[in-house]
Amino acid sequence: MSAKKRPVSRRKITSRYASIAEWSPSLFIRVEKPRGGYWRRDSLYCLGFKGVLDEAVKGVSELAGSIFPSADVSLHEDLDPCVGSIISIRDDVQVVLTVSEQEFAWLLTLSAGGLLGACHLSFSEPFRGQARVYSFSFDKTLPPPEER
Repeated sequence: MSAKKRPVSRRKITSRYASIAEWSPSLFIRVEKPRGGYWRRDSLYCLGFKGVLDEAVKGVSELAGSIFPSADVSLHEDLDPCVGSIISIRDDVQVVLTVSEQEFAWLLTLSAGGLLGACHLSFSEPFRGQARVYSFSFDKTLPPPEER
């Protein structure tokens, strides 16, 4: 018996450039005791950013995002492979991105040095305020308008 083939996805990919105005690192540490378990220390850290899109998405131009490090950034076959998500489009386009711990350290260093002032995102067409982010990049400046 042959395996069923999945239909090829015909998703529309949208992309936007953004000027990044602000970077903000965050750290949260707590102790917790899961039911039936032992006390453990847990930490969560991320790198936030805010900016303005060069072209609005669903009428919204403000951009706010969070970048989280993860020990496992492998792609799973059963899911739509992506590097992040747009989780809301209301007052701003809210993006959550996941990177490896090494990539996070690199981004933290560059943002602290003031070397990241622009961003490019490629994502699926938003549906009900949500979308998959397929690629992103940060750079010092936006490319000239004729190259966008």
